[in-house]
Amino acid sequence: DEGRTWSTARRLVDLGGALPRAELEPVDGGYLLPFYLETAQRSVIGKVALAGDAAVLQAVWPLDGWKLIQPALAPEGDGRFRVFFRDQQRQGVYAALFDPRTGGWTTPERTNLPNPGAAVDAFHDGAGRYVLIYNPSGVTRDVLALARSDDGVHFQPGCDLSLPGSEAIAAYPSVIRGRDGDWRAVYSANAKGRIKFVRFASAWLEECFSRQG
Repeated sequence: DEGRTWSTARRLVDLGGALPRAELEPVDGGYLLPFYLETAQRSVIGKVALAGDAAVLQAVWPLDGWKLIQPALAPEGDGRFRVFFRDQQRQGVYAALFDPRTGGWTTPERTNLPNPGAAVDAFHDGAGRYVLIYNPSGVTRDVLALARSDDGVHFQPGCDLSLPGSEAIAAYPSVIRGRDGDWRAVYSANAKGRIKFVRFASAWLEECFSRQG
């Protein structure tokens, strides 16, 4: 019923400090659940199976050895997922590949985008390219912007998504694509005082990057 009613909440992940970050991604036999462990500073991908109004956590695959959190997933097209991370060391946005068929990770690679220790979200532009919503600074979260990439590592900066100077501290973006083909994004603004919403279409997205080219 499109979110009009809710089932009873049940415990799904029984790990200390576990927090969800991005939307579920469908795979054979269920969904991938990206989450992270706040205390351990570790990203994890879980596999969830749905049965009626209940969900069961079938497997977990942590990314060990890296203080990279708040994973955001984008499908690769070959069954794997490219995962983008918040970098607690503030060196930049990192990316790795994850294969749900084996539970295997590639070694994370730093992209050319900065990261001030803030969450990102990712989506495909409909033409095979990755688009990232991120804070274009290694220090502050003053604005959210868009960047686009063919390979998921080397990005072309685009235009701003939030309003510079008027939404002091814009962060924690989350984006989905609607049935009409437009994207909807929400994010925290005004130092977590408000949640802002923005909707954009493919034509606007292309103009965003053509202006920067």
